[in-house]
Amino acid sequence: MDLDNTELGIVRTHLSAMRNSIITISLGIAIYGVSQSLKNKPKLFLEIVSVLIYYFSFSFLYTNNQMFNHFVKNTKTTDETNQYLNRYMIISWSLLGLFAIFVSIGTYRSIADFLQIAS
Repeated sequence: MDLDNTELGIVRTHLSAMRNSIITISLGIAIYGVSQSLKNKPKLFLEIVSVLIYYFSFSFLYTNNQMFNHFVKNTKTTDETNQYLNRYMIISWSLLGLFAIFVSIGTYRSIADFLQIAS
């Protein structure tokens, strides 16, 4: 099996992984929205599932960013191409920061709801 190790192939793979992580976190947000219409225990269960999906999406994008960063550092490209690759990295790391916000808010709300149900 031949891998597409060209610059374009790596960028396509990176953008595909970004798209998949956006879809995954959107699923987590949708599950969290549905959980708000339920009562105590099912609500808490769906919130926990939502947070687990957030963590999965975050770790998926983080791993992809690390691989893309490794590729950019170890590839000899022209300055113009390097400039575009760095823009993709900035966008991807910014998206990861946004995902970190979702993970922290979701975790905080799940813990708060668990403590409220437990007391």
